[in-house]
Amino acid sequence: MIQTMNRRLLPCCLLFLVGLALLGACAPRSHQVLLTVDGQRRFVSTRAATVGEALREVGIMLGPLDRVEPPSYTALRPNIGIVVRRVRERVVSEERPLAYERRIRRDATLAQGALRIQQLGHNGVERQTFLVRFEDGVETTRHLSATEVLTPAQAEILILGTRGGAGVPISGTLVYLAKGNAWLIRQQSHLKQALTRSGDLDGHVFSLSPDGRWLLFSRRLLGGEAGLGGPLNALWLVRVDVTNDEPHSLGINGVIWAEWQPLVASERSLASDEIAPERSYVFAYSSAERVPTPPGWKARNDLVQATVRPDGSLAEERTLLRARDGLYGWWGRTWTWAPDGLRLAWGGATALGTAGLDGRGERLFTFEPYETRGPWVWTPRPAWRPDGAGFVAVVHGAPGLGMPAGRSERFDLYFIPVRSGATERLAENVGMWALPAWSVQGRLAYGQAEDPATSVTSRYRVVVTDAIGAPPRVLFPADDRPGVDVPWLAWSPDGRQLITVWQGDLYLLDATGLEAPRALTVEGGASHPQWR
Repeated sequence: MIQTMNRRLLPCCLLFLVGLALLGACAPRSHQVLLTVDGQRRFVSTRAATVGEALREVGIMLGPLDRVEPPSYTALRPNIGIVVRRVRERVVSEERPLAYERRIRRDATLAQGALRIQQLGHNGVERQTFLVRFEDGVETTRHLSATEVLTPAQAEILILGTRGGAGVPISGTLVYLAKGNAWLIRQQSHLKQALTRSGDLDGHVFSLSPDGRWLLFSRRLLGGEAGLGGPLNALWLVRVDVTNDEPHSLGINGVIWAEWQPLVASERSLASDEIAPERSYVFAYSSAERVPTPPGWKARNDLVQATVRPDGSLAEERTLLRARDGLYGWWGRTWTWAPDGLRLAWGGATALGTAGLDGRGERLFTFEPYETRGPWVWTPRPAWRPDGAGFVAVVHGAPGLGMPAGRSERFDLYFIPVRSGATERLAENVGMWALPAWSVQGRLAYGQAEDPATSVTSRYRVVVTDAIGAPPRVLFPADDRPGVDVPWLAWSPDGRQLITVWQGDLYLLDATGLEAPRALTVEGGASHPQWR
């Protein structure tokens, strides 16, 4: 009887054991998971099949913007790491100073150079509203959504005396741009001559040939084919050493940069420093097309070499670099010739480099682009050392702790070699508009921002170093005077004097600082000085 019951129970027991085995095989396996959330890391054990199920199992609630790495649908595997990034957005408002403008009124009853303040200038207050995104409490993006002027700025009004005053002697040839026209000064500052009278020079191109004979400049196109689809501007030429020469067009349109190629030794007389009277002139240019959106052009990022005959007519053109796009390419690069005329240095929104006449180039220095928060791009302007061993340029520097790289307000001055040697930082926090310039003797002049933290609107002091490594000294203006708005700088041919623009007029500075600055113009609106 017992044996019969055992024989009947045995199949049931076997079925029961098989069922248990199958249930064990089907049950989810337990995984060890490294979970990182809310600043804490811990191992948790879970039988969930996916990342999302594991988070729900351990009670982690996700917000609408939170990110999970790997994604929630990812299947679990042993020792997987799960990171939950808490993401939130917040509207942040900041108040910042609104820089006041400066207005200059000239008064013939005051002595030349005398300065009176009629109305003090006061900065206004502007409120900027941003949509800020944070990940785990750290700001990752910031987008400007609104701007509101809380307090308008009050303009500073200065009265500048223009009565009397003897002319200041000038060596060589000095040209400058003022109120849309090109002007020439030779021998004495009061002997000014208008090279153009159209009032439509746009400032994109303003380059005096190395021998001081030709001025290359760009003019806005008015009406006719200009329009929104027409050329941005036109390239013109005028003879500087001929009285009342009539400017003429070169037939080249849409130019945002152009500069004469330096003269090489073979083009000069072996017996003297005089330049052969009948010779061709060469310049390079980069072009752009007009667009209806700010800033009004789209750069082609090309580089073309052009030759001008002795009579000023265009002889030929040769493409060195073909048009191309790139990061912030719509703004275009700044270029400058090396002293030997065999290569050019360029500055872009993210890098500095060189290009040869064969079209080959290289990047020498890279940096983070500056977020201007407007329809413009900041690019450095290289300045070659006279021996051609390298160039100096302002470089966008690293930000402080917790600040996004693009918002850094740090701009340092660097020397960048092109032959051999290491990159060297020459000065810190000079400001974005330092605009360095070398003299033939190797003196370096540049602007130093009075407020480097807001160098885009700051005034500048003109400083000079007598050699690389020498301490800089402030040359202009005096401590009791406001700084220059933009440090336009031009060295004299002998390197003993320097011209800058202050309060809209040209001022002659002694490089040693022993002689007092002297005003060369009193009409205002001056910029782009060039001295040969």
